[in-house]
Amino acid sequence: MKMLLPAALAAATLAQPLAAKPAATEAAATHVLPDEAAVRAALDPLVAPYPGMAIAVAIIGPGGDTTLFHAPATGYDGATRFEIGSVTKSMTGMLLALLTAEGTVSLDDPVNRYLPSDHQLPDGGDGRAITLGDLSRHRSGLPRMPADFLPAQPYNPYATYDDAALLASIDATDALDSAPGSTVAYSNFGVAILGLALERATGTPYAELLEQRLFGPLGMTAVLGDSDDAPLAQPHGAIHNVQSDWDLGAMGPAGGARATIGDMARFARLYLDRPAPFDAAIPLLFEGAASDGLGLFRRRFGDREIVWHNGATGGSRSMMALDPDRGEAVVVMINSHAGTGPEDLALHFLLGRALPDTE
Repeated sequence: MKMLLPAALAAATLAQPLAAKPAATEAAATHVLPDEAAVRAALDPLVAPYPGMAIAVAIIGPGGDTTLFHAPATGYDGATRFEIGSVTKSMTGMLLALLTAEGTVSLDDPVNRYLPSDHQLPDGGDGRAITLGDLSRHRSGLPRMPADFLPAQPYNPYATYDDAALLASIDATDALDSAPGSTVAYSNFGVAILGLALERATGTPYAELLEQRLFGPLGMTAVLGDSDDAPLAQPHGAIHNVQSDWDLGAMGPAGGARATIGDMARFARLYLDRPAPFDAAIPLLFEGAASDGLGLFRRRFGDREIVWHNGATGGSRSMMALDPDRGEAVVVMINSHAGTGPEDLALHFLLGRALPDTE
């Protein structure tokens, strides 16, 4: 009998925030990115207890080289896709920045402008409307999940959550938890609405928008949702029990992308190299934001500022950590909730932070 995550937990795992602010250390300032031998030495003992576990890592340095490491389960290699969960929010934030840079939308546009006239979100108590920028920065006042959300299936909670369900959730939102723009409160619901708004602003379905504006130009093979053209790393739960993969439906802009480690290396390098046509969009990511940006968070570790996002579905976890000032980045993807997490691994490789004792 397979033990799987209960729906209540599964519905909450599109993203896992970093648990606490780590102490600043001198290692963060002086650390040098590890070589292949060091990465493999760190990964091998983590994978050994869990048959079928795959950990994919990209180490990206300032010299233009991207080194990919994979601690593979049988049949998995660099062409294997992983569910990246809420790292998808960074992709949605980049789409918003691109469309803003070209003048299609503005960060200050009220989202209701792009929603059907009979499906509108409430304003704040002072009449301040939710903007597109608010949705991506988690300052919308919307809850983490829609008030009317009920998991469709115990182990594939979003399977029937389509655009009609999303519009029904908008209709069920009578009031906001806080005034738009005032408080950071993580919201999968808000980023799903942002994806719908960008669809309607461009007249292009979100999956096609990702392919046309992000995946295609970067040479990525990533997809939104299920696909038969490449293997998916089988998701596993907290005791490394086999899990279902997730169909995100209308929640796709908040967590539905699947990507190879090579795809994620290309996406991470985008923030460091700023190639055209992204060069005008990237400065907008943190424009007007005191702390967090469009689909990105940032935190100081000693004298280094790290830009990041992590993600989790019912049986996969991911982390993208960037140091734009040093031109360095690390991406980690794991097809399991067992053992050491991708956040700890990414900060270990990027900053030299010690890995937690998992014994």
